[in-house]
Amino acid sequence: EAINLMQTGEQALNSGKPDAAAPDLEAALRLAPEDYTALLLLAKCRMMQNHAAEAGTLAGAARNAYPNEPQAVHIAGLANLAQKRYAEAYENFRDYDRRLPGNPFNPFFQGLALEGQGHREEAARRYIAFLRNVQQGEQAQHAHRRLVEWGYIAPPAQRGA
Repeated sequence: EAINLMQTGEQALNSGKPDAAAPDLEAALRLAPEDYTALLLLAKCRMMQNHAAEAGTLAGAARNAYPNEPQAVHIAGLANLAQKRYAEAYENFRDYDRRLPGNPFNPFFQGLALEGQGHREEAARRYIAFLRNVQQGEQAQHAHRRLVEWGYIAPPAQRGA
């Protein structure tokens, strides 16, 4: 039953409907309170619902349930970012990168965490690394904008100039 509830909840999450997913995921967690997948899915759900503190707690429990699995570390990092706990977030993203290198978005999240701590030079290096692999989307726009503002790259040429 818990697996069926998790599958239904995950389908709702994948459809961008965290409020519809929550009851099934909560019920699954009641049936299997230490299940890694149930904890992780509910953590993702809570992040989508802007409940970062609860998401962080759930991600921590998921990490305790399955210490070698990196997804819980990533969700913990996102939860810490949302709570402006930048040093903790940065450590989560570094740990995630050690466990599962190659995620093209991880340098962006590291950059955000470093930026939040006021470490502009290190943040710029992470943003540059991110932009080598990703040039589209909100994250790329943020990274590019910061690099222009900080003088690491030239602003785009103005039309008619």
